[in-house]
Amino acid sequence: MASPSQITRYLASESFVPEEPRDKHGPLNIIFLFDVGDTLAIKKGTQFRVFPYARLLRQRGHKVYFLVPEWSYNAAVLQQLADRGDIDGFSCLKAYVAQGAVNVMSRMFIHPVIRNKVRRRQQRDSLVSMLESIERWQCDVIVHNQRMYFFAIPELQKYTAVVIDWADSFALYWWREVSWSVRRRQIGKLGHAIRMLVSNAAEESYYPRVADASVVVSPVDKSVIDRLCGSPERVYLVPNGISLPKNSRLPRDPDRIIFTGWMNYPPNTEAALWFLDDVFPLILKARPATRFVIAGAEPEPELLARASASVIVTGAVPDLSQEIARSSVYVAPLVSGVGFKTKVFEAFAAGTYVVGTEFATEFLPPDLRECVTVARGAVPLANAVVRALSDPEALRTSVERAQEILRREHTCEDRALQLESVFRAAISNRKDGLKVHSE
Repeated sequence: MASPSQITRYLASESFVPEEPRDKHGPLNIIFLFDVGDTLAIKKGTQFRVFPYARLLRQRGHKVYFLVPEWSYNAAVLQQLADRGDIDGFSCLKAYVAQGAVNVMSRMFIHPVIRNKVRRRQQRDSLVSMLESIERWQCDVIVHNQRMYFFAIPELQKYTAVVIDWADSFALYWWREVSWSVRRRQIGKLGHAIRMLVSNAAEESYYPRVADASVVVSPVDKSVIDRLCGSPERVYLVPNGISLPKNSRLPRDPDRIIFTGWMNYPPNTEAALWFLDDVFPLILKARPATRFVIAGAEPEPELLARASASVIVTGAVPDLSQEIARSSVYVAPLVSGVGFKTKVFEAFAAGTYVVGTEFATEFLPPDLRECVTVARGAVPLANAVVRALSDPEALRTSVERAQEILRREHTCEDRALQLESVFRAAISNRKDGLKVHSE
């Protein structure tokens, strides 16, 4: 961990010779650097993982702190987390903004090392803010989730172990966006998607080799980052965990199907629109009474415009799990996107059968894939939904089996233990790396 003299030396000269890190077998001081958001009522993205993991890691005797970028910092929300015992403390990370001629010039370079050299002066204040937090909390490992602050990783690593929480492969995400734009002939989006693909592929090839460990939530995303960085031994798969509700047996509407998620997230919007255009009309021909519910916060205007007697666009709801539990079938019509589909686990937990595309189910282990219907194309997906609506009891065994697998193998407690083991591996990797450096 960093000492005050080390930080002072950095601030004075920006030069530093790493010390030998001490072994850590006992409790750890852990910093999560991520976007907390402005509410605890509706969780999204990283919050699904970090909030329960922070609480469970504290229960295991570790100290957990949140370092939150200035643009996402909400002291009231963070204080709620501290008051209920989820974290030991929190701090605001000074904003980093690339602007002016320096920003324009940096965008000419793809490789992160060159780009960061161009932006170094603009990055300094944010880097100092991170180092001060590491010193104040005597940090053993920092879990870094914010890509715009990845520039700091080589310097942070001089003082503490660094774990990158990639969650998903953005290179894979943008590759699929390129493919989707081509298939839909959305040429206007193609240039931006290609630029983002190249930029993220460069990051995912460089930073996993620099950090002490990386975490991803899906085996598909891990395989891509493994190939890009060439260091698969430092990329760890830690899927999301879930807590099953004690009672999900609500009365089900036999004609109700549902899709959920943040509806301003492009893959969710694309999925819902594709389903409405290509799949749902086929379902209505076979079962005219079917109603399709699109539930989730911040639906895009083009989705709101599609609302009708057969299509219900709810916006944010108090409890998504109850909305899912009231539905007979959960449809996951994803045609783009990457990562861990928490929505599918939420459907399992609510006891609702899942019919989805390959993209929606690719993250599942084989035993859980056997509990869903995977459909490739609009007609197979429509037929699968109609079959599921026609005989829901025939699918009850699959739903119950999925729930049993979740209880046995996919709890948040299990994932917190996995994450703890990654932290200790990162500390060990850092020690080994510094030994190699000193030799």
